[in-house]
Amino acid sequence: MEQNRGTVITAVIVTVALGVLVFLAVLLVESALEATDVRIAEAVYDLHNPLLHLLMRLASPFGSTVGVIVVTAALGVFTWRRGERRTAVIACATILAAIVLNPVLKLMFARPRPELFPMIPLPQSYAFPSGHTVGATVAYAVVVMVLARFRPEWRAKLHAGAAVIVVLVGAARVYLGVHWPGDVAAGWAFGAIMATIGWRLLGRSRLPATVNRGSQG
Repeated sequence: MEQNRGTVITAVIVTVALGVLVFLAVLLVESALEATDVRIAEAVYDLHNPLLHLLMRLASPFGSTVGVIVVTAALGVFTWRRGERRTAVIACATILAAIVLNPVLKLMFARPRPELFPMIPLPQSYAFPSGHTVGATVAYAVVVMVLARFRPEWRAKLHAGAAVIVVLVGAARVYLGVHWPGDVAAGWAFGAIMATIGWRLLGRSRLPATVNRGSQG
């Protein structure tokens, strides 16, 4: 029963996220996404203030390639040292796969970066989907999946913390003027797909009974 429930949840999340990604891609190809993106980006620009600017500058690195790799390495070491080597491999592979695959999508769509009001230097890569958003979505979702297995009582707080980081990273990329809102939405969708695949793979990797007992102490 539990396995069937997991399969249904996986199918629903992947289907919805894939639908969103395809929908945005179609709008992009048909040049129907830019007008909406410009309106949203201009509305975000109107919110600029020193405090919000500082928050966005602090949030953005949490989704950078370096930031995500640091998180991935720390998670791998944490699980490996606790004897959960299969979990360590699956968790790290899921995150790294997303990092590798996202540039492929960028090349497929070749969407230029916005040049309305960049607050930081524009990266040289294409814009769609947002790599920071993909990295943050996958990395922090996987972190929650793994840590919640060791500390189930932290599950709610871990989910809340990860959600805040993922939302802030996506918002920061629009606020800083280096991504269109559609890029961020696509990043969340693709990140959700990869994180769900990782969740299913991790679900097949059960913690030893000793670890489960230890997490309850």
